[in-house]
Amino acid sequence: MTLKLQSWRPYHPDEIVKTLERPADQGKLGHSMASVLVVEDHADLRDMLAILLESEGFDVQTAGNGMEALHSLENMRPDVILLDLMMPIMSGDEFRERQLADPRYKNVPVICMTAAHDGRERAERLHADRYFQKPVDFDRLLGAVREHAR
Repeated sequence: MTLKLQSWRPYHPDEIVKTLERPADQGKLGHSMASVLVVEDHADLRDMLAILLESEGFDVQTAGNGMEALHSLENMRPDVILLDLMMPIMSGDEFRERQLADPRYKNVPVICMTAAHDGRERAERLHADRYFQKPVDFDRLLGAVREHAR
């Protein structure tokens, strides 16, 4: 498996508004709702990602750390997981290791996001499907989610 590594320019709050103001049919999924688990400890970013993904037709669940995400997996099988790596209680690294060890969830694609300077290496070690350096470009992140939600 080849990891697609990506790093993007800083974003402004206006960018999410611009993304949300696109015509309703642009970028929508053409099939039943795919589900995304957003695992992010910063509440503002977590909420922003949830709003953006829901506006694009995804069913979204959120978790504030890896432990909450593990509990979420008991109630859902997401099509894609957006995973921050640096979080309290349980890091994204530990969550991913546990996810990979569980045969029920090991094949769920994971898109890692982090501001850590060693994020690329961590994402590769964790066999992430994609990697984004924070701050992320929302349009490109949406494209990656759509690609892996198929």
